[in-house]
Amino acid sequence: MSTFILNAYWGSDPGRTRDHNEDAITGTPFDSPAAPARGHLFIVADGMGGHNAGEVASSEAVRRVYDRYYADTEPDVFRSLEHALRVTNNELYQEAQSDPAQHGMGTTMTAAVVKGDHLTVAHVGDSRLYLIRGGKIELVTHDHSWVEEQVRVGVLTRQQAESHPQRNVITRALATGPDVRADAFERDLRAGDILVFSSDGLTTEVDEAQIAMVAAGAATARDGVQRLIRLANDNGGEDNISVGIIRLHDPALPPGKTMTAQRAGSMAWLRGWLSANRLLGVLGALATLAVVVTALALSADGGTKSEHGVKVTVAATSPAAGRPTSTPNPPAGGEPASARPPPPDTSVAGGSAVQPTVTLAPTSTAAQATPSPARLVIGKAATPSPEPKAAPPTADAIPMPILLEPPREETVKGQITFRWEPVNLPAGAAYEVVWWRPDEDPANARGFAPPTTQTWLTTDLEGHGLQLDQDFYWTVIVVRITPTYRRLQTASIANGRLLAYK
Repeated sequence: MSTFILNAYWGSDPGRTRDHNEDAITGTPFDSPAAPARGHLFIVADGMGGHNAGEVASSEAVRRVYDRYYADTEPDVFRSLEHALRVTNNELYQEAQSDPAQHGMGTTMTAAVVKGDHLTVAHVGDSRLYLIRGGKIELVTHDHSWVEEQVRVGVLTRQQAESHPQRNVITRALATGPDVRADAFERDLRAGDILVFSSDGLTTEVDEAQIAMVAAGAATARDGVQRLIRLANDNGGEDNISVGIIRLHDPALPPGKTMTAQRAGSMAWLRGWLSANRLLGVLGALATLAVVVTALALSADGGTKSEHGVKVTVAATSPAAGRPTSTPNPPAGGEPASARPPPPDTSVAGGSAVQPTVTLAPTSTAAQATPSPARLVIGKAATPSPEPKAAPPTADAIPMPILLEPPREETVKGQITFRWEPVNLPAGAAYEVVWWRPDEDPANARGFAPPTTQTWLTTDLEGHGLQLDQDFYWTVIVVRITPTYRRLQTASIANGRLLAYK
């Protein structure tokens, strides 16, 4: 394993149209005694629910996953992170069921542990984690959304998904059921890698090319976070915006070469982009470059004021350390005066470290107190907005629709009409026709088309990922479609019908 200088910063802003912030974002604080043994944990969450339920879901999920991960004695990071998400999910779901004020709350979550040169990720929802390496940006996570499912099976193109009216419909989240299926995976890291984790308030306003250019071209992680938040607000700021940047620097590189290496990576990205897009023509290239230059020229001091970050030497091997007993973020008002560091680019550590040396990235003296231990809220919304992501109603009293046609074991192909008997739909709910193969889990059933309030659906079976001469099951389930998508019922063989696709 390698040794890196890890420079990280994160921040959150309510955006320009929301009057409160339902995002939560955090990372391992500078004084955590557990970081050498457990690595550095970074988390972003985007809550949903009426009243303050979304804020409760995201902040509590972040706090509990963080505390549970560092309190776990399981040496396997992968298993420990998964366990933290599962237990937190069940706790929040049970609490929501017993408290009417929190009933139906939920939250996305992307949690990443950087330990040495290894990355471990657990993810549910549509928050994202990007890896920028060698001038290329890669989306590490996969959105758990309705449009993403349609892209995977070929119903929608990527371009169609980006502008689809249901692009914010979430299919998986924490606290919306007694159990959760989170994606969990591991990656190796290299010196020069940049990680960007964010809520969808960034990714719906700023495209991947701009994210890569700003994150790679900024002087520090703090600068990159501020500029991305400012850019998202300048592009509309219609949702809460949370962003974190983690940069892995080779400790063998002298401090004076830091900016040279960063700019070299940025120029490598730019050269690759121009080479791949010659056909856009000179005018198109100039227009794109103008946008990029504008993003990079944003003032670092003009952004948010209460972000937080760390700069730490991450060693390949470290002695065991105690677990933290404090909450993820520092006390309100920023770090103690005695802990304030020198400028980040003049304190680059070199060589291997037995014990990580940590300093905070510089923070403005105008930093504001954080409203809760696990959330960083920055600034004020320009104007009030409609209620953001809300939780769906319970499905306890909703019967499964009775299927009418096509009948069981019928041979089908091409255009087909599905029919079913109506049930009493809750407000904001609709029907969704879903299908799955016999060797697949019905819980992962795919939708044939967007949900509908009608009791029939005519669709062409071509292009849905079906294979000739194979059987598949279909059924109809009730889903919540406004203001946030959620399946209120689960498909199963017991409530499905088998058809032959030939």
